[in-house]
Amino acid sequence: MRVLWFCESISLTPDNLTSYNGMGWIDSLIQYVETNGDFEKVICFLSTKDEIWRRNNITFISLKSFGYNHLVKLGINLSGKLRKKVSNDRISKVILEYQPDIIQVFGTEGSFSQVQFLTTIPVVYHIQGLINPLKNMFFPPGVAAIKFQLSRFFFMNSIRGNNPYFDYKRLIEQGNREAFLLKRLNFAMGRTHWDEMILKTFNPKLDYFHVEEVLRTEFYKELPLKSNESSVFTIISTISPSTYKGIDVILKVAELLKEHSQIKFRWLLIGISQNSKIYNYFVQQHGKRIPEIQCLGVLSANDVVKNLDQSSIYVHPSLMENSSNAVCEAQMRGLPVVAFDIGGMSSIVENNKNGFLIPFYGIFEMFDAIVTLNRNVKIRNKISVDAREIALRRHNPQNILNSIKLVYSSILKLSK
Repeated sequence: MRVLWFCESISLTPDNLTSYNGMGWIDSLIQYVETNGDFEKVICFLSTKDEIWRRNNITFISLKSFGYNHLVKLGINLSGKLRKKVSNDRISKVILEYQPDIIQVFGTEGSFSQVQFLTTIPVVYHIQGLINPLKNMFFPPGVAAIKFQLSRFFFMNSIRGNNPYFDYKRLIEQGNREAFLLKRLNFAMGRTHWDEMILKTFNPKLDYFHVEEVLRTEFYKELPLKSNESSVFTIISTISPSTYKGIDVILKVAELLKEHSQIKFRWLLIGISQNSKIYNYFVQQHGKRIPEIQCLGVLSANDVVKNLDQSSIYVHPSLMENSSNAVCEAQMRGLPVVAFDIGGMSSIVENNKNGFLIPFYGIFEMFDAIVTLNRNVKIRNKISVDAREIALRRHNPQNILNSIKLVYSSILKLSK
């Protein structure tokens, strides 16, 4: 059986052409099937140049993304439209040349969302995030889009059509493209009760298959022996610099911890730099900087593991998620998780079992959960053990590969 994968970006290139951190789980899956998958694999993705190479029975095809001059790019940005990155003809040419038995597309909102309409070969879409539910949560409660237009932090970005207001306009365009696909989708792989519900809202007749995700290899290694309890309670979060990822939540909860608890704490923030415009915007809105919050920026997988292993709990403040890979990675390192009960989070966090789920934007509830975990070491240790055990089962690479092969077999039978 020959399988063709389409994904927006990978970092497993000869000269590491792309290094977007969020693609880590796809890279991890590729690495695993490279040595364990017993089917022929072709992987096509976007990059900065056209190139084809083979490695361990996988053919890699990088397609050069369209280039735009500055004036055209500016016009597209200010219109809030999406930039087309690859033509349908180029995608069709890859399909015709390699003649796969089945095609897998990662994501429903990206440049390869139209693949199903270009071929009669069965196509299954691997759900990542979903854009349409995010439209309702892109801006936090009480924050209007126009505020970003007028903010001094985004003055130059506003002129270039590149601030959260324009990001939201592009999100609407992505959502329209995604909705067109979802209404016509034939096959999908997902991992939460929530993504299945959203997909079947758009198309009750589609065939849905549950498949978990492989994490980055660094997170599977044995846990270190715990040293004596530190006098500083370390909270850690991994988020991206986006409006809905909960920077405002972290500031508000940290303020409550300073004012209404005796906890000596620090809050490590991975993925956000101290110079982040979006972070500094929310600091300004909050009224002051909180020194206990330490922005670490984007870290390598090894450095993320190191910081997780030195932390007490993981807090995920995002206002919308399917299931967060950052949460799964924290669970894999044995950390109790506190998160909002939104999207697909309840598929990976069982309340009072491997973490705490709290109501949407429950600032005081999040504060209370943190205080509870700080005061009760016994509860924290029990949740830690359960989190690790559940994560190891859920993210077992061989089980995931077996699930994918079963999906392929099922789709080929249904397509006859």
